[in-house]
Amino acid sequence: GYPLVTVIEEQQPNQTRIIKLNQQRFIADGSADDENLQWKIPITIFYKIKSKDNISENDWIKLNYNSIGLYRVKYESKTLACLSEPIANKKLSPQDRLMIQDDVAALCNADHQSFVDYLKLLLSYKDEDNFTVWKSIASTMGEKLGWDEKENENPLVAMLRPMILSIMGKSGDQAIIDEAKKRFPSHINGDLIDSNIRAAVYIIVSLYGDENTQEELRKLYKTAEMTEEKVRLLCSMGQSLKP
Repeated sequence: GYPLVTVIEEQQPNQTRIIKLNQQRFIADGSADDENLQWKIPITIFYKIKSKDNISENDWIKLNYNSIGLYRVKYESKTLACLSEPIANKKLSPQDRLMIQDDVAALCNADHQSFVDYLKLLLSYKDEDNFTVWKSIASTMGEKLGWDEKENENPLVAMLRPMILSIMGKSGDQAIIDEAKKRFPSHINGDLIDSNIRAAVYIIVSLYGDENTQEELRKLYKTAEMTEEKVRLLCSMGQSLKP
């Protein structure tokens, strides 16, 4: 494990803003720290305030400037929400935009933060144009969503899953590519892939498969009875990197 720095803010009546920092050992699976390790952590803070005389509770702060320190940062929900504006308007560097969401995702996986906070944070990235940042987001969502539908799953999550899998596959995520290549032969042999993720699998194997894969896709297209399935296959074959 390594340090997790928790930011606790208190807004005083006289507009004074008190920031308290706590540290604990961060373990990715959420296990408790029995050793109670402590570190000397070099803290850097990047911030934006509208007035030095009147510090608003909406003014934002970002710990670990340019994300050069080897530690995670946890913000309270309201403090995290204030970072939406500098993320959306790219006032923070790509490294910071990447690590803010990476920290929150890791904290969610370790049950240190609500996944709702992460989903709200993602709204700030709707105009993100940095490939590395987007790849990290897609990877995080892919790990969270997985390949298969879960019991009592929100229908919107089922719609999101193929989109994320496709993005990860197109960006070259080897684990996603390997899983798609594993599922495709089983599909051909009758163990049908869930229709919700079928398009994603078709696209990925078309991108990274060989001529035999293309031939199998063509066979599926010719024998498909439903228009929806034909469209999936036709679109996937158009994704092939081979002439």
